[in-house]
Amino acid sequence: MEVRISSAISGTHPGIPKLLRQFTAPNGRMCLLFEYGGSCLARLLQERFHNGMPPRILKKVAWQLVSVVRHLHASKVRHVLLLPVSRAPTAPQPILKIR
Repeated sequence: MEVRISSAISGTHPGIPKLLRQFTAPNGRMCLLFEYGGSCLARLLQERFHNGMPPRILKKVAWQLVSVVRHLHASKVRHVLLLPVSRAPTAPQPILKIR
C-alpha cells in the first residue's frame, strides 16, 4: 500500500519527496529510495533553536506542513505519519518535506 501511494503522489507537491526507485532487497524486504531532502527538523531544532523557533520561522514551517497535508487530503491520502524527523527546511528556499 505504501509503495502504491508513494508512487502516486511522488513529487506532486514541493513538500512531498520524489520516489526515485523501489526494489526488493536480498533479504526480501521492499525498499523505497527517495530524493535527499537535507537535514531533519528534529536536528535543526537541537542545533539551532535551543529555546524554540522564532515565531516568523515557526509560521513558515507550520504553513508548509498545512499545505502538504491539504494536498494529501485532496489526493485522497487521509493518513500520513508526520514526525519531527521528517524532512527539514533547507536553504535557499526552505521547503518542509514529509515522509
